[in-house]
Amino acid sequence: MSNYHEFGNSSMLQSCDYDDEKCILSITFSKGNKEYKYADVQKPVYEDLKAAESAGKFFLTYIKPVFKVVE
Repeated sequence: MSNYHEFGNSSMLQSCDYDDEKCILSITFSKGNKEYKYADVQKPVYEDLKAAESAGKFFLTYIKPVFKVVE
């Protein structure tokens, strides 16, 4: 199952999509409209990203340094 979310208040992140079955978090960045996929992301991390006061800060702290980008 896929879970799509748009960040209306983030200058860094445009949207994200989470694949429950594969545990892959896809993030589309506002600048350049580029999408990156991160492997082995558990659903609570996705939920916390959606709820974060600053999605960009959450991404830089809890996703980028922890999870591997996949193609």
